[in-house]
Amino acid sequence: MSSKALIRSITLTKYRFPFENVGHDLGFAMGPFYEPGSKGARSVLGIKIETEIGISGEYMSIAPGTFEQIQSFGGFLIGKDATHRELFYNQAKTLLRKQDRMGIGPIDIALWDLAGKKNIFENKKADLGLSDNGIHFLGGLMKNAKSLVAVGCAIIPWVFRW
Repeated sequence: MSSKALIRSITLTKYRFPFENVGHDLGFAMGPFYEPGSKGARSVLGIKIETEIGISGEYMSIAPGTFEQIQSFGGFLIGKDATHRELFYNQAKTLLRKQDRMGIGPIDIALWDLAGKKNIFENKKADLGLSDNGIHFLGGLMKNAKSLVAVGCAIIPWVFRW
């Protein structure tokens, strides 16, 4: 198993949620409004991006046309590192250049959800279990410890500071 978050699959699921007392008449109002006794439904697209390291990113989108757009560029993402969001954005922007690009946002949000679940400081195979990012982070803390104490420990009387 790789320590990189390589995308294994993208699952798109369509949902339809019914609701009551909500009317929809474009001649009267621009969107849903309260209308006693009426019934309506909302279509939602569920997006789940799964990686080979076992973490996933999810998002629910109500934007129209996202299903078809994600299908058109989703295959490009399989096998790629999920942390390279800018690469995906630029590729999708090119592939969807003649469309409204509404499919890019939901995938980007799902990738950010995934990124928030990955511990970028951990690498179980490395010394001390730290990735390069973790080592550089700790090095920066040690290098700037005096400055951090001055800012982070403001309640300590000034006499006890370095």
